[in-house]
Amino acid sequence: MALGFPGFRSGAGGPGRISPVMCEHCGTDRHLDIKAVTDLPDHPADVVVASYTCGRCGLFSEHPARVADLSMVLGRREQTGDLLIFGWHYLHCGELMKKTGSELRRLSASVSSDSAPGDTRDVYLSTRVLKCRCGFRLEVPE
Repeated sequence: MALGFPGFRSGAGGPGRISPVMCEHCGTDRHLDIKAVTDLPDHPADVVVASYTCGRCGLFSEHPARVADLSMVLGRREQTGDLLIFGWHYLHCGELMKKTGSELRRLSASVSSDSAPGDTRDVYLSTRVLKCRCGFRLEVPE
C-alpha cells in the first residue's frame, strides 16, 4: 500500500515504507523539534504525518510516521519546541492554547505589476485568536 496525501513530499523511504523519525542528515533523533502531527486519512490510527526540523543542521522533514516512534521524541525532557500543532489543536508551553476571540483581516494585492496605484483586490479572512497562559498569541484561519 502506498502512503501519501495531497501536498506530501515523499522522503528517502519511498512509497509504502514508513521512515523513522530522525534527521536524514545527522542520523539521529536527539535534536528534533516536532512542528506538527496530523492525521493521515485511510491509514491505520498508529500512522500519522510528522513534520519536524533538526536543531543541529536545520533540515526539515515531513513524512508518515509511527505514533510510537514520535512519542519517544516528544516524551523527552529536552524537547523544547515553542509551538506544536497536533491535528487542529495548538500547544504552547506544553498546554493547549485557548481561543480568546475572532478577527477579520483584510489582505490586499495589486491586480498586476502594471496596475495603477490603488488598483488592488481585497480578500477578507476570518481568523481565530489563540492565546497561551504565558501571553503568546497566534491567529489561525477559521
